[in-house]
Amino acid sequence: MKSYIDILEPYFKGSETKTGLSVEFMMQLAVTQTLTIIANWMNQPKPENPATFSKKFIFLMTHSINDLISINPD
Repeated sequence: MKSYIDILEPYFKGSETKTGLSVEFMMQLAVTQTLTIIANWMNQPKPENPATFSKKFIFLMTHSINDLISINPD
């Protein structure tokens, strides 16, 4: 966790005043969300290749859980 947070820290400076959340909390959330998506991908019975999954990864990282729940299956 620490090594990933060190990488993210420059991107989160000044964010605390805009969100009301601590910078530490937001960095931990970003790391755990990223690792959770990767873990779920890798734990599939037959994980997609990285080139294919990368589009889904970007989609998941740019949408909230609320967005994902609200998507209508068409």
